[in-house]
Amino acid sequence: MSIKAEYISMILYDLPTKKKEDLKIYRKFRKLLLVNGYYKLQESVYFKRFKEKQQAKSSMKLIKDNRPSKGDVRGIILTSKVFKSMECIVGNFKVEEKLLLGEKIIEI
Repeated sequence: MSIKAEYISMILYDLPTKKKEDLKIYRKFRKLLLVNGYYKLQESVYFKRFKEKQQAKSSMKLIKDNRPSKGDVRGIILTSKVFKSMECIVGNFKVEEKLLLGEKIIEI
């Protein structure tokens, strides 16, 4: 069974972690993403699916309103069609990605 997603919000970030205070900010931002339903695509890249574009925009606003004071944070809203065109060049697609890509998952 595949999950049909109309829009994908993707957050990409690079935050400093050398100082204790920086690490605290990094953990708080990462927790914000997880608590709000984002899945880890790879290190510092998270995504979440939405049925409506306005839901994705609202989520992006939440991220903007809680952005860290240092580092780099990017966000983009993609259609599921564009997300499905992503190729995995090295490594493997995660289960969440496979569901969004419409692949059948068989767990043993």
